[in-house]
Amino acid sequence: MAEQAHAASARLRLSSSYVLILEWLEPYDRLTGTNLYTKLTARNLAARLVTCHRAQDVRDALRVALDEIKNDGVPIVHIESHGDDPTIPLRKRAFGARNEEISWADLGAALSPLNRASDFNVLLVGAACWGISASASFRLHDYAPFVGCIGFATSVGDRSLEDAVAELYRRLLIDREEIGTAVNGAQRELHSPSEKLAFTTSARLATLSARGAYEECMRAGSFDDIQHIIARLSALSEEHSRALAIDDWEAYRLQLAQQHVQKVWNEWFPFEVQRRSPSYQLDWQSFISNTP
Repeated sequence: MAEQAHAASARLRLSSSYVLILEWLEPYDRLTGTNLYTKLTARNLAARLVTCHRAQDVRDALRVALDEIKNDGVPIVHIESHGDDPTIPLRKRAFGARNEEISWADLGAALSPLNRASDFNVLLVGAACWGISASASFRLHDYAPFVGCIGFATSVGDRSLEDAVAELYRRLLIDREEIGTAVNGAQRELHSPSEKLAFTTSARLATLSARGAYEECMRAGSFDDIQHIIARLSALSEEHSRALAIDDWEAYRLQLAQQHVQKVWNEWFPFEVQRRSPSYQLDWQSFISNTP
């Protein structure tokens, strides 16, 4: 299920209209976002550069992109900034400069309406050290923030970043290559073998998140655990607050877990997305068989 949707996303050729570069750097930094903008426009590729000084500038730029999507088309959202390293838990990682940050999760809140308005066609590029942390913008109880996310799985030097990203956009927007092929080509432009560019998709991230929720429901062992989980998920239905006999629990726990996961899944990928791309439908047989 997830791998089918992941593979379908990797084969996607984007219909993006321009690259939205959100450059948020320190005053002494090399202006890698500005340099990228110059390279793209020199190749007659549509790009927009927004210089950010605080978190609100990022939110405002995405709101403008949403407001103007009918006129300007769908952007590739490109974050040019400094990212947290992997010693920080994923959900707490952020990016920024000038003594201010915005969490990747908060970025997701601004991206979700843009991705919905784009008809599920936003690509997020985290051009920062450990930029694949941008995957943390994937949130519970919200429309998926992107179809795919590209970022660095390592620290990266300025020259490598500029060369790899310029090649990525050449392949995506001039050659119109599939995302997976373009990422592989951009990887070859990195200057050090220790630097790595990575690609993930909303389908893969959704499956990992859904599996965590499912396992939480299924591994409750004691009666106190059971009642705790029922209380947490009681919003699904009033009947979930009723007292249960232990003998009833196994079947009910499975039913509860499935309802909870399906509800969250449909929030990420509404019916119109699943109807258009059946690989985004939740295949329970595959899901359960691949859950430890």
